[in-house]
Amino acid sequence: MTVFSWIWRFMCDIFNRVRLMIRRSIKRKKFFSSLLHKAESGIFTEEERIQTEGRCGELDLVIEDLKSIRAEVFDIALSAVKQGGRITADQEVELNKMQQFLMIPNSEIVKSKEDLRRIRIRIKHVMN
Repeated sequence: MTVFSWIWRFMCDIFNRVRLMIRRSIKRKKFFSSLLHKAESGIFTEEERIQTEGRCGELDLVIEDLKSIRAEVFDIALSAVKQGGRITADQEVELNKMQQFLMIPNSEIVKSKEDLRRIRIRIKHVMN
């Protein structure tokens, strides 16, 4: 094997690895985008959780890899729920399930939790 052929193989190997990294990055971005889109409904169904776990497996992601967008996903879901002006107990349960599934600590979504608490208090005052 000549030096030139060795260098050629080495460069082709690097090129292929970079190409695979770029493809994986594109797939991750599409997945993150779809996750944000799912949150727009304000509900994260069991089926969507299962699909998300499956897709994470396909992309070799763990829930920790979602750390960069998980608070944003929760905020989008909360905004969708707040648009109705009221938050039902079922919607609150769904938001809590979403928080648990995405492993979001309360410290990451303090403002969202305060908004949720304020809405809950406002609803109690209106009903009394």
